[in-house]
Amino acid sequence: MNKRNQRRVLLMVALLFLLVVYPNGGIHGRSQQPPQPKPVLVSVEVDVDAKPIVEKLPNGGKKEIYKNKKGQVFREDESNGADLVVKRKDIYAIYPNEKEARVRIQTMGVFNGKFQVIKDEDIGYGPKGEITFSTTYLESAQPRIKIEFRDGKTYKLKWDTQYDDWDLIVPGTEADANDKQATDKNAPGEKTPGDEKNSSSPEKPSSSDTPNFEQPPLPRKEVFTRPEEKPKEEKPKEEKPSPKKLEEASGAIAPTASRGYQINSSDSSGVDTVSLTTPYGKIQLYIADDLSAGDTTTGTIEKEPDGKTDAERAKNLSELDRYSLELAQQQTSVGDNTFVRTLPKTLTDADRTIRLLRQGHEVAKVGIPVSSSPPPPSQTFTVPTGGQQGRLIEIPGRFDGSFSGTDAVKLGNKVIHTLTESPRRRVSRDDSDDLGPTTVTLIEHGNSSECPFRNIGISLTADKLNLLKGETTTLHIKVLGLKALTESVKLEVTNYSPGVISMAGGNQLSFSISPEQVAADGTFSVDRTLSSIMAGNFNITATVYWDRSCEAQASVSGDK
Repeated sequence: MNKRNQRRVLLMVALLFLLVVYPNGGIHGRSQQPPQPKPVLVSVEVDVDAKPIVEKLPNGGKKEIYKNKKGQVFREDESNGADLVVKRKDIYAIYPNEKEARVRIQTMGVFNGKFQVIKDEDIGYGPKGEITFSTTYLESAQPRIKIEFRDGKTYKLKWDTQYDDWDLIVPGTEADANDKQATDKNAPGEKTPGDEKNSSSPEKPSSSDTPNFEQPPLPRKEVFTRPEEKPKEEKPKEEKPSPKKLEEASGAIAPTASRGYQINSSDSSGVDTVSLTTPYGKIQLYIADDLSAGDTTTGTIEKEPDGKTDAERAKNLSELDRYSLELAQQQTSVGDNTFVRTLPKTLTDADRTIRLLRQGHEVAKVGIPVSSSPPPPSQTFTVPTGGQQGRLIEIPGRFDGSFSGTDAVKLGNKVIHTLTESPRRRVSRDDSDDLGPTTVTLIEHGNSSECPFRNIGISLTADKLNLLKGETTTLHIKVLGLKALTESVKLEVTNYSPGVISMAGGNQLSFSISPEQVAADGTFSVDRTLSSIMAGNFNITATVYWDRSCEAQASVSGDK
């Protein structure tokens, strides 16, 4: 065999070896499975004008299903026989096969005598419907409990009220035993008025190799208000409130809002403030906080349109004016800026509910406290003789509840803005620019009462507002309008951002300003050092407390 034939034989043997070892003809060792692509998530859009599809439930309640223009379900509300929303599910994302990928579920119930959120769940699903991750907040546990499910493992945490942070509960410890007792006493054991059934949370997957398609945490928008975080207290067992008592309690109608909207309420200085965030800006509704059945009351509406330019703000303001507000089952256009209502003597849930409407469709609602029997009004006007610029002035007395064109509150010669009036109280905002000694005049249908008044202003400045971690700056506190002061005035300075910045002397400082401490120009000044703990925004406020007033009978003298 010559050399050419030998080379041919060796080449054929080598090819045969490759075909035997690599039968697929590959020369890279082995075939590989193509990588499995992650499922594509489809974001579910919200249609604020969507009307619900209503289904009846066996417990006498109803289920409202909201779909957008693409036919995708973006919200489901379950109500009980008393027409209270007891469960809400918001769908944020789905798979191409229309199975849910990301949802938030809020369960309502009775806790501390109030109807509110008791469980808040954020859940992610795989394409086959298996749970890939979840975060559950047990809001009614004391302290609050958070349960995290990640990568097939479950972690339980409790809220530490001292450090405002979550602490991991280690199984088998004393904290774990206390937590089980707190969880066993959780509010789901209390029946929701009008409903005998409570929804159970979704089951967790049994397999630990479930594919994880976790998304970044959802922003925790407060569509339902949360109970305040308070340390656990040992209290005697309270009798479960009846539906009638719940009907009269503050917040008996749960705050709810469509996606893209937020609703919050607060109470301060005689006024209930309902804040509504919309896609076009904010709407603030001011209502008297002492309403009773049969009352006539006046309230005001203020708007803050979004936008970076005057043209954008003007456009959004026109959109805000298209909303309507309903109270006591009577509607008022937001563009009207004020409203007058006479409440019925026999109240229903609807009479105690404020609803925000867009083209006749409800986008948010909240309950307000209304007493069944009014307290007797005062026979005299109690007029404060001092106040702080920008804050509220509350005047108890006998009013008719309807703020007419001849009614007013004056500081000096300036008529200040009145927010609310009930038969027992008028509340105005101190928007006067004049500082120091002046007069306050109350006018009610031509009858006027005048008292001395000291208008006080406060200036808070800092040498530097943008601080890096470890940096310090000086806070300058200046109280104005103290000229000819004859009695001491209390000043409190509060740091509402203790995790971001610390204030020398503590997070809440109290000063008693005596007449001897007032400078010739009628001011009092004090400085404090601020130290940055971490980068971030901080909030510090200063408040003057004035507890002196004068009482006067109204005398007929007309407007001045």
